[in-house]
Amino acid sequence: ANENLDNSSFLEQTGQSIIIKDLNLQTQNEINHHYDFINEATVIPLSGALADSVTTAIAISQEGLTETNGLINTSPLGLTALFALKSGMVYYANNQEENFRNPLLKMTAGLWSGVSMNNLLLILGTSNPISIVGGIAFGFYMYHREGEILEEQSIKNEKLRTK
Repeated sequence: ANENLDNSSFLEQTGQSIIIKDLNLQTQNEINHHYDFINEATVIPLSGALADSVTTAIAISQEGLTETNGLINTSPLGLTALFALKSGMVYYANNQEENFRNPLLKMTAGLWSGVSMNNLLLILGTSNPISIVGGIAFGFYMYHREGEILEEQSIKNEKLRTK
C-alpha cells in the first residue's frame, strides 16, 4: 500500500511538473509570438507594402502618371520583387529586439502606407500637392497606429513575463 501511495504521489508530482512546464512553454510562446511572420505588429507594414506595389501598378497604367523613383522597376515582376523585398524587411525587423524592431516597424508602416495613399489619391485624380499632403497625413496616422499596436503588445508581453 505504501508503494502505491509513493507511486501515486510521484505521478501527481510528475503530472504537476509537466503541467507547469507546459504553462511556462505556452507563456514563453505567447511572449515570443512576434516571431510569427504575420501578427498584429506586421499587418500594417505588410499591408502598406502590398498597397504600394498594387497602387503603383494601377497608377502607371493610367495616362499621365509615371513612377518618379528611378530605382523602381515598374514591370509586374519588378513590383512583385519589391513587395517580396519589403516583406523580407518586415520579417527581419519583426525578429529583432524591441529597441530595433519597433522603430523599424513603425517607420515601414508609416512610409509605405503614406506612399500608397499618395498613389491612390493620384489615381483618383487629385492634384500632386493634395496627394502628397494626404499621403503624409495618412502615413503619420499609420505610424502612430503601429506604435499603439506595438505598445499594446509590449504591455501584454510584460504581463506574461510577470505571471
